[in-house]
Amino acid sequence: MRFNNGHFGVFLILISNSGIADDLNKNDNTVIQERIELNGVDWQVINDGVMGGLSLGSTKFLDSTIVFSGDISIENNGGFSSVYRPVLGLSTQFDSIGLQVLGDGNLYQVRIRSQIEGYSLTYKVDFYASKNIEQYLTFKLSDFQASFRGRLIPGAPELKPENITHVGFLVTSKQPTSFALTVKGITFYLSSSLNE
Repeated sequence: MRFNNGHFGVFLILISNSGIADDLNKNDNTVIQERIELNGVDWQVINDGVMGGLSLGSTKFLDSTIVFSGDISIENNGGFSSVYRPVLGLSTQFDSIGLQVLGDGNLYQVRIRSQIEGYSLTYKVDFYASKNIEQYLTFKLSDFQASFRGRLIPGAPELKPENITHVGFLVTSKQPTSFALTVKGITFYLSSSLNE
């Protein structure tokens, strides 16, 4: 599949425990946002077994967080594990996503699935999850890149919030490794509504 609406760039902002993180944690109406509920029910793990691999990943609901953990195997051309949960009915105003995570030193992808004119597309942004450090990360939706089996799709349409159906994470490695990512918060929001 190939589209003709231009290409994308990727960028990542690491934020401290103040500023944007404080704004996203407010419960008033100053920020146009929607927090995604972190429960132990809606998450679906997809390992590389769908392609013959032997990697194992799982999720655990612990103290209002989701822990995505397991082991990556490169046997049988494997090497990835992913997890998704449904997200429906997002406001068309949203232009950003904020994450609160506790990492393990591995490279991850934020993955967003989108339904566009009957086609399902997956968009991604990479981020490094610093080991044992709580991070607040924010991404513009326009910075997500459409991909299929690890390859970018040139000219794919820009990611729009009203088309989003799932959000999740993927970890991949060319070496056997263990992983554990603790997800403490996922918020879609309108960046211009943040307090100065």
